[in-house]
Order: sequence, then C-alpha cells, then structure tokens
Amino acid sequence: MLPAPLAEAPSLRTSRSRVAHEAAWISPRNVVFRSHAETARLVLGCTVLVASLVAIGLTHVWFAAQSRELGYDRMAAHGVVRRLEIEARDLEAKVESLNRHDRIERIARDRLGMVRPVAGQRQELP
Repeated sequence: MLPAPLAEAPSLRTSRSRVAHEAAWISPRNVVFRSHAETARLVLGCTVLVASLVAIGLTHVWFAAQSRELGYDRMAAHGVVRRLEIEARDLEAKVESLNRHDRIERIARDRLGMVRPVAGQRQELP
C-alpha cells in the first residue's frame, strides 16, 4: 500500500490543475475587460461600418449601371446622328440636282411649253 501523501497525490494534481484552470479565467489586475455598454458600442460601430460599406457598394453598383446605360444611349444617339447626316447629304445632293438650271429649263420647255424670251421682247402684266 502507498503512503498517505502519495495516495492523495492524484487528487492534489487534479485540484491544482483545477485551480490553475480557474485562475486562467480570473482577469488579471492589469487587464481591463469591456463593460456591456462598451461592447454594445463596439457592435453598433461595427454594424454602422458594415452598413456604410454596403451602402457605398450599392451606390457604386447603381452609378456603374447608370453610366453603362447612358453609354448605350449615347452610342444609339451617335448612330442616329450619323444616319441623319448621311440622309442630309443625300438630300442636299438631290436639291443640287433638282436646282440645276438646265433641268429647270428643260422642264419649263417640255412640260409647260415655255420658251426663252427674245432680246427686246417685253410683256406688261396687268
């Protein structure tokens, strides 16, 4: 049989480890733990920070979408302008061809039966 001090040794080891374990949970004097109010402020601050970052991210996404949409609108408007410029050039060319003097004279002579006045010919209008 073991002597009495050795027989109690396992329980001493157990109680010492329990004391060491409990001592680990006791706050040291040089460490200040946060109170509930400080923890609540910290959580609120983190929540505000995260909410701000989410709002900034969503705003960035919205502006990017608007910018992309305006870019598409600008490209479509640029296409319309190009088409209208081509149409304007075609119409100007048509006006030039319709305003040629030889064409107008031919239409006046063939369709309307008009002739060029002879030198000295004058007609009074009522």
